[in-house]
Amino acid sequence: MGTVPAVVSPYDNRNLHGYHLVQAMRFAVEEINNSSCLLPNLTLGYEIYDSCTSSTNMYATLSLLSKDREGCIGHQQVEVSYEATSTALSNKRLYPSFLRTVPTNYVQSCALIHLLEAFNWTWVAVVASNNNYGIQGLQKLHERSARVGICIAYQGILPAEPDANRSELSTIVHNLVSAGASVTIVYANRQSIGSFFQEVIRLNVTGKVWLGTEDWSLASDISMIHGIRDIGTVIGVALKEAHQLGMKAFEAALVGCKEATGGLNDIGSARSSCQHCREACSQLCTQFCRPDEWEPSHSGLEISPRDSRAIFNVYSAVYTVAHGLHRLLDCQTGECRKDTIYPWQVPVSVCSLDCGPGEEKIQQGTQRCCFHCLPCSSGTFLNKSSFSTCQKCKEDQWSPAGSEACFDRSVEFLAWDERVSLVLLTCISLGLLLMVGTGALFIWHLQTPVVKSAGGWLAVVMLCSLACASFSLYASFGVPSKLSCLSRTPLFNVSFAICLSCMAARSFQIVIIFKMATKTPGLLEAWRRHHGSSVLIGSLTAVQGVITLMHLSIRTPVPQKNYDAYDNVTVLECSVGDSTLCLSGLLYNTLLGISCFVISYMGKDLPSSYNEAKCITFSLLIYFASLVTYSVTRSIDTGQKLLTMYVVSHFTSLCGIFGNYFVPKVYIILFHSERNTSEHFQMSIQSYTKRINAAG
Repeated sequence: MGTVPAVVSPYDNRNLHGYHLVQAMRFAVEEINNSSCLLPNLTLGYEIYDSCTSSTNMYATLSLLSKDREGCIGHQQVEVSYEATSTALSNKRLYPSFLRTVPTNYVQSCALIHLLEAFNWTWVAVVASNNNYGIQGLQKLHERSARVGICIAYQGILPAEPDANRSELSTIVHNLVSAGASVTIVYANRQSIGSFFQEVIRLNVTGKVWLGTEDWSLASDISMIHGIRDIGTVIGVALKEAHQLGMKAFEAALVGCKEATGGLNDIGSARSSCQHCREACSQLCTQFCRPDEWEPSHSGLEISPRDSRAIFNVYSAVYTVAHGLHRLLDCQTGECRKDTIYPWQVPVSVCSLDCGPGEEKIQQGTQRCCFHCLPCSSGTFLNKSSFSTCQKCKEDQWSPAGSEACFDRSVEFLAWDERVSLVLLTCISLGLLLMVGTGALFIWHLQTPVVKSAGGWLAVVMLCSLACASFSLYASFGVPSKLSCLSRTPLFNVSFAICLSCMAARSFQIVIIFKMATKTPGLLEAWRRHHGSSVLIGSLTAVQGVITLMHLSIRTPVPQKNYDAYDNVTVLECSVGDSTLCLSGLLYNTLLGISCFVISYMGKDLPSSYNEAKCITFSLLIYFASLVTYSVTRSIDTGQKLLTMYVVSHFTSLCGIFGNYFVPKVYIILFHSERNTSEHFQMSIQSYTKRINAAG
């Protein structure tokens, strides 16, 4: 690898820049060859050819072809350039194998335009060299300047051989001055610009601003022209500087080795003169000297800012090639593939391309070679032993579409130790304790007017049914079992039906006493004589009991694994059983709730101490809202989320009844004992009687 400008001795100032570029390439190659990560067990080599002029380019090409080789890669040879900025080389149709580590002229032109915009310089002159570098740069400046409102006062093309065309240079300088622009962009390479600036100095042009390109702005041969400081202000564009660690020591070691051995060509004769090699530290010198016989030294060669910028580009170019080889040779496990890499491609002649991973072949027609590929659907996979047919995964496994293997499903249920479960269990336990405590309080104050107005023993039965319904919610947690499936929904439905039946019986009894006693006195007497409340509660509860028994006898709920809810999850749940009977139990409780609402509404104008309309209404509204929420969730979701919503909605219904019906009475018993007296209730009844008589 490697073509660089003419390289001579580092002590010859004719091309010290080219010398630094050669050493940068050698430095990068030595680093790569000593690396255990990049191209392991491979040695990167190089050949250097002079590319300074057309004649030397031809000589380098013929030298390459004259070598004893079986072949030479032609126009598709990869070339990584470190200084070629022409935008034409970006055309991948014409130059598909050309790469570079330096920005194009387009980027440089944009930078110059941004500089003009920053200083509000809208009237400028442009001088360009008569080559691709200058002409393309001039074109890009024209395109960009027209878009941002910058005018070109004058443009000139420097002659290809400026030393032989003094008069032409003089004309360009005179025209430049006549244009009246204070700012001039000099878009040229350093070979074309030296004579131009000498003519500018000779004609005593001063006070101008000169904008330079990266090729000459940091060139020492331009900055050392006598009188260059008098022409005005020079602002240059340059590549970003990157100091390469170890580069200076590498060059110093090489120069020290040259001094010790009398030249690179005589290194082989220095085997007996290691004492002269003490000041050198290059790898060449250490081949002949023991490590304890040499130490690093510093050379008088200086790396200029322009050199340091180009050195990094060369260094990056070498590493680009090395990384490309590293990937091409598949150097992944500390070794590189030794196979021969063919740069050509074998033409394809098949009826159908091979199917991709997880795709089955569907034959077309009678020819086995002709088929089309379909990805395996989710839940199936393509077994490697049978490439033509997708096979179904096991029940406890799943697979995405286009899969070559099946994966175990995750299991989902409402575990005891999950955060949401702990919150729900805490709430249920607290509610259960409150219900039990309220029941004990009611039994203790059973003969008081407040408890009697709430129903007496009927209220205690309601609290027991609420507690049983709350207790049934514990069956929703953990891995489903036969016992939990039997006690979850059936126990809740029956317990909740008892509670609603008690509310309906109590409301109906109050309506009979206050609304129908005077009109139909026999009805109240029959109600008391035949224990109407107990009969009504028993009858209403029996209907729910029959529905539940039929449900359990026809199709008992049992634990089951639901594989259809999610593709990759197995849901552990209880079977619904007969859906009609299950829905019937839910609808029956809903009808009971509506009946309670209607009966309680009939007694909305009863004495305040006996008026349960508001309490029952709010309780049932909460129940209906919870029921609707659960029904909607059940239609769109399943698994753990549905079970969580089941517990939340049912517990909310129980809390609604407990909070609206019992908590106000507990409050009176504990904090307003003056309202828990017969006198208070008698006054309430008398006020009601007076109001009715006045209305009548």
